[in-house]
Amino acid sequence: MKNSKLFLVTSLLTLVLITNRFAGPSQASKNETSIYKQIERQMHYPEFAKKEQVNGKVTVEFKFKENGHIEILNLNYSDKNLKSYVVDQLTKMNIQLPEGVSGKIYRIAFSFNLIS
Repeated sequence: MKNSKLFLVTSLLTLVLITNRFAGPSQASKNETSIYKQIERQMHYPEFAKKEQVNGKVTVEFKFKENGHIEILNLNYSDKNLKSYVVDQLTKMNIQLPEGVSGKIYRIAFSFNLIS
């Protein structure tokens, strides 16, 4: 690295599951856990954010289309560039959907933090 500081990427993904807007807290089923693992494997800390030392959080509420692609319903973000990156990455993903997940609404929070 150009800087003398060693940067560690922490908390790349903080996953929060909402299986139903009106349901109380519940544990993720194996199927839902599989979905989040697939997303986590495909989402990486963006290079521009590492280089520019950008930190931030993007929270996305979404559901799945029948073909496994993500349909974004709502976004909250602290950095416009991170938001654009997350939206771009999510819309490119094709998730292998297990049985029983259609129609459910999910929420995932991506936390991008550099620690020196």
